[in-house]
Amino acid sequence: QAEFAAAKTRLLELCATLDDDESGMLTIDELMSGFHNNSEFAKTMMALDVAESDMDVIFKLLDEDHSGTVSYTEFVEQLH
Repeated sequence: QAEFAAAKTRLLELCATLDDDESGMLTIDELMSGFHNNSEFAKTMMALDVAESDMDVIFKLLDEDHSGTVSYTEFVEQLH
């Protein structure tokens, strides 16, 4: 339980580092950039059994309002 909470907190922190415009929201471009440029984010996603090729589908599912963005918390909650 504690390990799960720690992993979730770390993933939220990683999402913040991917948020180039500091909006509190992530775009698909920011997430894909994270896969390519942030090895810890990429490893974390792979540990959650999320491949780079899955990101587009996951993003579209999470972006229910079709705004082109998802909040960090929404992203992390849906992955965990």
